[in-house]
Amino acid sequence: MEQKTQRWTAGCKAELVLKIIKNEITLVDTCRANDLKQSEVESCIEEFINSGTKGLKTTNKDAQDEQAREIKEINFKHTLLKRTFQNEKVFQGGGF
Repeated sequence: MEQKTQRWTAGCKAELVLKIIKNEITLVDTCRANDLKQSEVESCIEEFINSGTKGLKTTNKDAQDEQAREIKEINFKHTLLKRTFQNEKVFQGGGF
C-alpha cells in the first residue's frame, strides 16, 4: 500500500505542481493518488504560477515569524526615536 503525504509542505506542493506542468502526471491522477480535491490542486498550481514556492508557504508559523520580525523592527525604531527625542530635550535645557 502506498503511503500518502499527511502534511503538504511548500516543497511537496511545488514538486507536484511541476510534475503536472511538465505533463509527467495528470491533474486527475494526482488527485486520485493523493486523495486531494481538484480545486485544492488547482489552487496550488495558481499560487505557484503567481508567486513560485514562496507563495505556497502559508503556515501559521511563517506568518508568526514575519510578525515577530516586524515587531522587533518597529520596537527598535521606536527606541531610536525615543532616545533622539530625549537627547534633544536635554540639549534644549529641558528635563526628562
